[in-house]
Amino acid sequence: MNPAGFENVISCPYNKSHQILPHRMQTHLTKCAKNYPEIKLEKCPFNITHRFSQADMEEHKKTCPDRANFDNYVLMVDTDGKMAEKLEKEKNFPKPFTPSHNSESWDDIESATYDPKKAALTKPVLRLNNGMTPSQRRAFREAERRRLNAIEQELE
Repeated sequence: MNPAGFENVISCPYNKSHQILPHRMQTHLTKCAKNYPEIKLEKCPFNITHRFSQADMEEHKKTCPDRANFDNYVLMVDTDGKMAEKLEKEKNFPKPFTPSHNSESWDDIESATYDPKKAALTKPVLRLNNGMTPSQRRAFREAERRRLNAIEQELE
């Protein structure tokens, strides 16, 4: 008997009294497997939320409802219903781009690195004063006022 509003719950393979909603099953199985290390269950290769004993796994692999997704991926079905190997489809893809070999090398270019502190000195932006003593903060704020006023006058 399922509680109201929980019509499609799934029983946990580790503890049958655990009734789990399908969208929560993967998270629950991870936690439950840690709580029951003595129970050895194999994971289904087609759906990670399917856990079975080693004896039942071979039968499950043959009848797993999620196997169809895997089979459709491996053997793509054409629109006319014929089976076509995936490799045949991949043969029609364009070849990957290969750059031409020319003499230009961007590694040889000498350029100055970008220094954000140096760049901020010439722009009207507020700078932070972390890790300063109160007297250093006062001096920094005063210097910032003078710097910003000078930049503002240059822009006018």
